[in-house]
Amino acid sequence: MANPIERDVFISYASEERELVARPLAELLTALGVSVWFDKFDLKMWDSLRKKIDEGLASCRFGIILLSPSFFGKHYTNRELDGLAQREVDGAKVILPVWVGVDEQAVRKFSPPLADRVAARWDDGVVSVVMNIIDVIKPEAIAEIKKKEIVALAKINSGKKMLDIMTGCHFSFSYNDDIKDESDIDTVGGFIQNLRDWNDIWDDIEVPGQMRAVFHVDEMLRDLASSGWSVYAARMKGKRKVAGIEGTWSWNAIAVFHGEPESVVFADDQFLIYRPQNSHNNGVDSDVANPAAPVTP
Repeated sequence: MANPIERDVFISYASEERELVARPLAELLTALGVSVWFDKFDLKMWDSLRKKIDEGLASCRFGIILLSPSFFGKHYTNRELDGLAQREVDGAKVILPVWVGVDEQAVRKFSPPLADRVAARWDDGVVSVVMNIIDVIKPEAIAEIKKKEIVALAKINSGKKMLDIMTGCHFSFSYNDDIKDESDIDTVGGFIQNLRDWNDIWDDIEVPGQMRAVFHVDEMLRDLASSGWSVYAARMKGKRKVAGIEGTWSWNAIAVFHGEPESVVFADDQFLIYRPQNSHNNGVDSDVANPAAPVTP
């Protein structure tokens, strides 16, 4: 008896890509309403790995294949790929390749048919990959999902870039890691508050004052970096309802971390954070962080 189709996608990957590629991909897809079979979510203690994976392969509409150098050499990933290929015998296209650190030559050497397929590229970022996947598996939903303004935050190293993102926005979302050292309270808290203060008065400042502000933010970024903190931010614009008023608004998202995350995505007014664990662990921690309430100047 055939398994009923229960999930949208199955993710096949080499174990080396679990935490920094497969997991962020699975979590962002899930956050956007895609049902995902991912072994970190679906396997429980004492489950038969092979049996559960076979069930996952059979119960998903599509299979995402994370093609990487590690993938090419694994027996179990080849078995998963064969299982998905069997479902394409009747002409249905269920395999969705994503290239992770490989080029066409490497993919063609592994599988000429896969090299001829249009593929998403991990180097383009998790948001781009997810949008390409959803465009295939849920084309009816892609327009609505794009309204969510899903953005990958960039690391900020200059005062000018930081103020370009911050100033002129109608409101701002912010997040920072817990502050354990009292000496960092002023450094981290003061940084975010200073940015908001500059935004409040930016249009009233003459050019020399704006130049001094850039220099001042440069100094604050250096102070944060010397204390082990990093800053990520992005600017967005779109239609939404704010304080009961429907209109086109500009806003930003700013996050301050102790250490450097692998990636930060802002989606549906939440920060999705993927970061390396402490050196004595393997992989990454992932968090869905609710930001501080948006601040409207």
